[in-house]
Amino acid sequence: PANRPLNAIAKGATRRRADAAGRARLSCAANICTIPRHMIELNPIRQRIADLTGRLDALGGIFDYDARKERLEEVNRELESPDVWNDSARAQALGRERSLLDKTVNGIRELTEGLAGANELLELVEMEDDEDTANAIVADVERYAKRVEQLEFQRMFSGKMDSHSAFV
Repeated sequence: PANRPLNAIAKGATRRRADAAGRARLSCAANICTIPRHMIELNPIRQRIADLTGRLDALGGIFDYDARKERLEEVNRELESPDVWNDSARAQALGRERSLLDKTVNGIRELTEGLAGANELLELVEMEDDEDTANAIVADVERYAKRVEQLEFQRMFSGKMDSHSAFV
């Protein structure tokens, strides 16, 4: 059957020929033959995800992610207490601190989960040979890269007095 001419294939049958690398070269169904699109290269995407994950892990250490996560929980508990609102200056300070902590903690968490999800989805894309989803993953990874760069920039202003106004 592999040597039969294309017009000899029964209607509705499907046949794929593989090239030397094992990739599908030709697909025929109902006597209509198509050459499949070439899948984008996935290894650079995997490397980009690994690079971003490493950079994010380093940022987690620099930002002291675990300590900030615990502090965010403490601040949230304090803000839930009705007594904190008796001192409006303290409540405002806690609100500002919660905003900064939330931005860092949830930003790192969302990026970590997003990169892990992209890596898992990439494995499925490879099995299914789905180029559209692969392109969507590339777009997501680039969006994550911009957010990692923003965190790296924010790292430069993570000192004790950096959240205060400056007089020039």
